[in-house]
Amino acid sequence: MKKREIIPSQHMEIESIFYHTLNGNKRSIAITSTNPGEGVSTLALALTQRHLLAGHRTLLVDLNLQNPTLQTLFDDDTSTTELLSPPQLINIGNGDATVMGVVAPKRRETILKLRKPGVLETVIQQWLEEYELVIIDTIPFNAASSNNIPTERICAACESTLLTILCGVTTAASIEHTTEQLKAGGATLSGTLLNDRDNPSLRSELLREVRRITPLLPRTAERLGQWIKQSRLLSLAT
Repeated sequence: MKKREIIPSQHMEIESIFYHTLNGNKRSIAITSTNPGEGVSTLALALTQRHLLAGHRTLLVDLNLQNPTLQTLFDDDTSTTELLSPPQLINIGNGDATVMGVVAPKRRETILKLRKPGVLETVIQQWLEEYELVIIDTIPFNAASSNNIPTERICAACESTLLTILCGVTTAASIEHTTEQLKAGGATLSGTLLNDRDNPSLRSELLREVRRITPLLPRTAERLGQWIKQSRLLSLAT
């Protein structure tokens, strides 16, 4: 199983998105991005965990066929009677998280069927008979190929779409192009997440400044460093 970064389910941004999804009363959510590496899979897992923490029956579906992150011990991803593999308990990382998930399909005939309008919608409705919420991890728009289910097709099948944007990397032009594709495909864009991953947090910047004064004021620097590391306020600002 691939190693995946895990965001705490009570992280400030996750809390905001969690309440946004609750207020929107949407039961199927696609999460996507313009480019690979913008945090789609990480957000999908964190949001799933947050809803599970709130007691909501939540299913995480992996439809990122280029870089699937949910994997099982079985090579056969579908049965003879089901279009996609049945939901199953899946461990993420080294047991850091456990979710009910559906792995990405591998069979060409399955992928071709899911491309047809109405097919994925029907599958989602079947999932919603058992789960309160379905969250789908999709392939980035700029990584789409003939071997994947078109991202706009997945997003259109869901009631809501969230778009992740990597700060300082994703260009305004590419964001505009992605939103136009979503609109043209019939998807409902409900919100965006600014991923500040590559920018230093307030805590790390303060610790960096403390290290600069350590040679001159070692005791003061040590006390300041401990306070910064333990500060709950700075945890929320991280």
